[in-house]
Amino acid sequence: TRYWRDWSSDVCSSDLSFKDYEVSYVVVNPLCKTTIFIMSGTHGDEPGSPCGVLKWLNQPIVADKKIVIVPLANPYGFIHEVRHDQNQKDLNRHFLDHSSTKTNRAVARLMKEVRPDLLLDLHEDKSKKGFYLYASIHTEKLLIIKAKKVASQFFEPLQQSTIYKNKLNDGVVIEPPSKHPKTLDGYAFRNGIPYITLEAPGKHPLSKRTDFFVAALNAIIPLVRSRGLEPPRGVIPYGSEP
Repeated sequence: TRYWRDWSSDVCSSDLSFKDYEVSYVVVNPLCKTTIFIMSGTHGDEPGSPCGVLKWLNQPIVADKKIVIVPLANPYGFIHEVRHDQNQKDLNRHFLDHSSTKTNRAVARLMKEVRPDLLLDLHEDKSKKGFYLYASIHTEKLLIIKAKKVASQFFEPLQQSTIYKNKLNDGVVIEPPSKHPKTLDGYAFRNGIPYITLEAPGKHPLSKRTDFFVAALNAIIPLVRSRGLEPPRGVIPYGSEP
């Protein structure tokens, strides 16, 4: 049984249904080589990212990139305004462990198939007024700088020395994700996929968070380069000297 159903077109869509909750994904520009994977709506009580992605999809898209999008990974949580899914699982704490959900396993298969050059994982932190992001040590410096610049147009960076036991520098956490190895970021790191996880501050209005995610996608996607099997030459890990 295949979990994903595909159509070949400029914008492909598919669906995945479990207990009447459908998880869909969309592929924009399926014939392009450079690939970005966008994950949003992992936690149902973080509505800004799926709202932002859907708003972004309703504008003209001119990027010469293949863009694979899961707009709402947790429809049950979104409907009921809770973090967990219908099985009481936090999808971002059980990514491909012994109790992983069918949704996570399907997402992992899709990521393995498309081999993205960048993962953009979109989240919100309801307890914070400031913005922060996570990135891999292998994520291209230019992308992190651009993400910070866009965020600064909407929010102040979170001014703390740590965030959830991770070292925070002007709103940026550079990791391998050792604190939470069962997250989607942890899966990406183990499989050599550069990533940026955006954390919009949930104490701002939903409309502002939605517009931030639209602006972030518009700013970051055009800068992503194909990395092949290795990061492109000349890429400087964030925080390293030229």
